[in-house]
Amino acid sequence: MRPAPSPSGRLCSCRGRGTGHCGAEVRARTTDDHTARQPPRRVKGTAGRAAAERLAAGSQWEDRGLVFAQANDKPLDPSAVYKAWKALLQAASVRDARLHDARHTAASLLLLQGVPARVAMGVLGHSAISPTLNTYSHVMPKLAQDAAERMERALWGK
Repeated sequence: MRPAPSPSGRLCSCRGRGTGHCGAEVRARTTDDHTARQPPRRVKGTAGRAAAERLAAGSQWEDRGLVFAQANDKPLDPSAVYKAWKALLQAASVRDARLHDARHTAASLLLLQGVPARVAMGVLGHSAISPTLNTYSHVMPKLAQDAAERMERALWGK
């Protein structure tokens, strides 16, 4: 089995079909070389921006269909993404963390705020609910406690 690409490497090679679409043909290779696919969804405001970038790049435009790309549609450099992430953390006075940690934080916060697991699954790009529930099971006891308290209030007004 090949080693999995870094999260920023996967992000840099994420492809989409059609200007302004995220997910029509977006594929992310996982550690077991499984390819996860997402249904197409329109990303608001990206079609015009992509057209302007294509026009500005002129003959240097390389139509690769990437979702995340440089202004000329060339792939992002994973080391540049890493450096930008580290600079963002420092500028925000946030402790050092991996880019992938932000994904876990976002998922945990979604679930803790009562966003249904099925919705979090879609945001994370999981193709089934089980990876979402298995990965974020540490959040479930808090959700169960919250559900019990809500039921208590509904039944007994406490």
